Amino acid sequence: MDEHKIYHVGFAIADSQNCFCPKSNCRVSVKTLILITGKAESVIDHPQHLPGLVLPWSTDVAADHYHRFREDLAFAKQMKFTSHRFSISWSRVLPTGGADNVNKEGVQFYTDYINEVIKNGMEPMVTMLHFDQPYTLEKATGGWDSSAMIDKFVEYADFLFNTFGDKVKYWTTLNEPNMYCSYFRIITTENGAPDHSKFYQCLHNIILGHMKSYKLYEKKYRRTQKGMYVRKRTLTTTQKFPHRSTKITRKVGISALMMPAKPKTMNEEDLVAAETFLQVYVGTLLQPIVSGDYPPLVRYLVDKRDADEGLGRRRLPAFTPEEKELLSG
Repeated sequence: MDEHKIYHVGFAIADSQNCFCPKSNCRVSVKTLILITGKAESVIDHPQHLPGLVLPWSTDVAADHYHRFREDLAFAKQMKFTSHRFSISWSRVLPTGGADNVNKEGVQFYTDYINEVIKNGMEPMVTMLHFDQPYTLEKATGGWDSSAMIDKFVEYADFLFNTFGDKVKYWTTLNEPNMYCSYFRIITTENGAPDHSKFYQCLHNIILGHMKSYKLYEKKYRRTQKGMYVRKRTLTTTQKFPHRSTKITRKVGISALMMPAKPKTMNEEDLVAAETFLQVYVGTLLQPIVSGDYPPLVRYLVDKRDADEGLGRRRLPAFTPEEKELLSG
């Protein structure tokens, strides 16, 4: 497996020589969503502001991390975290989605934020998109159900690499696309029920958006930004490790929602059912990134269901030869 393609920075990375003790959050959970300092509505913000809609929750203020991040990060330092995973709000830095409309106040906020993370002894680990693309961009492109989102996301990734890449060494392009495509694109639907048949199209477009962003970084930024560096630190654990010299290189990955399926019994039917769930829900996202195409079992099952129902089209798109080469190369 290519270590630069897939990793989940929300978990500890540890061995006898190296230890990251991470803290993570996402923009929706902790940062204020009040439309201030040039931030535009995201697809998560918009449903909350519809007239007559009453929700049992609101993220307009949330934990107010936007105003209190310095004290929050200071607390994280006291807890001895060594890394911090957080997301950047696309609609705060590029309110309409494109690099032709930059919100300077939003960029300054994240510059200050990243500096504060480093100041408190933590490695910044940035998620580019955590379910919250700009609402106007969603309406203009059709969202991740449409291939028009791919190039817009790559443009956004390019902007982030160029703007923050001198200090950010770990990037997650998109957070848990398998969860987004199966759930969040449903709760943000405005007019009627979403088209569930586009679950696979949504994943397909995100996979290509991720890989094109990864390839962009490899081609345009790795040479100038990767800069292997050595950081010394003391690990004050019960093992009493001595000072270590740790080489860190920059990485670009994607995260997946892992929902392990455990067979009820060791009967063949239960074993097959558990494996099928894993391949459909997780393998559909990860296997193309690792090997260049969808799992054969998923291809068979989806195509068979399409034929049985007489759909006359494939719900699970096919990668072109060029795309397969891009994914597996």
